[in-house]
Amino acid sequence: MLRFGCAQVVIDRLDPLVNPGQIPSGHVHQIVGGNGFNASMTTGDVAGTASCTTCAFSEDFSNYWTANVYFKAKNGTYKRVPQLGHAYVCSEHRTSTHAKHSQTSIQR
Repeated sequence: MLRFGCAQVVIDRLDPLVNPGQIPSGHVHQIVGGNGFNASMTTGDVAGTASCTTCAFSEDFSNYWTANVYFKAKNGTYKRVPQLGHAYVCSEHRTSTHAKHSQTSIQR
């Protein structure tokens, strides 16, 4: 299991590695990390274009993106399955109330 201590930046049809510059991409990702994420990012130092991050480590301006998973109901409709693991990482910078909530959430 892979967990990131980062809140979500956006859920969008963007994939600058598979479909550089293409908007929309043919698939959906949940993106976390630096605010420099965009459809035409290069393979260079993308962290250098960010000025802030959603990650617990304030020095981490990198981006991380994962494909979204969908549940297909019997009636044929789809619902996105929430990705929660990335938001529930305890750190010394969190309040004790948040840490208690995080420990409970991880055990789901």
